Amino acid sequence: MDRLRSLEVYVAVIDGGSFTAAATTLEISAVMVGKYIKALEQSLGAPLIQRTTRHMQMTESGRAFYAEARQVLEQWRQACESVEGLQSTPHGLLRITAPMTLGSCMVAPLVAAFLVAYPQIRVELILNNSSVDLLQDGFDAAFRIAHLEEMDLVAKPLQAYEMLICASLEYLQLNGTPEKPADLAHHRLLVHSSWTQRFNWALKEGNTEIPWPEHWVMKSNDGPALRLAALAGAGILMQPRFLVADDLASGALVSVLGDYLPSPKPVHLIYAPQRARLPKLRAFIDFATQRLGV
Repeated sequence: MDRLRSLEVYVAVIDGGSFTAAATTLEISAVMVGKYIKALEQSLGAPLIQRTTRHMQMTESGRAFYAEARQVLEQWRQACESVEGLQSTPHGLLRITAPMTLGSCMVAPLVAAFLVAYPQIRVELILNNSSVDLLQDGFDAAFRIAHLEEMDLVAKPLQAYEMLICASLEYLQLNGTPEKPADLAHHRLLVHSSWTQRFNWALKEGNTEIPWPEHWVMKSNDGPALRLAALAGAGILMQPRFLVADDLASGALVSVLGDYLPSPKPVHLIYAPQRARLPKLRAFIDFATQRLGV
């Protein structure tokens, strides 16, 4: 039995909450996950996980073993990175996370160009609008939108996230063009599901902030999907400039309410300072800031 792999499987099971989640993370079958756990329990002579048809929880032994297993895996990662840091040519796996729209429209093309420039590096790009713990979840770097609270991470400023409001000419001809934010109450709106009280895009009228109306005809967690709906004439869209710039240039979409746009939000590339010595991460930081930096 590969003991280090067994530790990795066990930690993945606990972190993911199920054998299936661990199998997806590790790209092996759930049956193989079960075999690793069974072999590990037999080797230790103690059950680590209690399972029923609906629930899974660690035993007392399992909780103690989990804490030590995480520490062993972290020490192994640090040992590998200490050797990797001595190599002159950037290589290896980079794990990067970003919000979905920013990730698909800006970060993904950046990563593609980076892979061409550094063929010995592999990148796992995870797009997710949920907040992740950079170190806990094993990411090398993350792209973040919004003002950052104090943290033990380095934050490189990138181009700001600037929003535009637009609709198709056909929609505006049929429904009229809004002249002020209050007019949006009478329009069909396409909204992003990540807009919450914690992360919102209030319109600006002088010194007054005006919340984006709560009614909508389509809500999605994917900006490009909302863009397609706007192009089809389904309603008014507020999305980042980089997503709709080509449509505005071609006339497929028309900008509205330009005097009331929300204030841009800062974008940062964040990473742990102790990992910046890795050639693969250093190369990506330099590449990203050169192309997207302010």
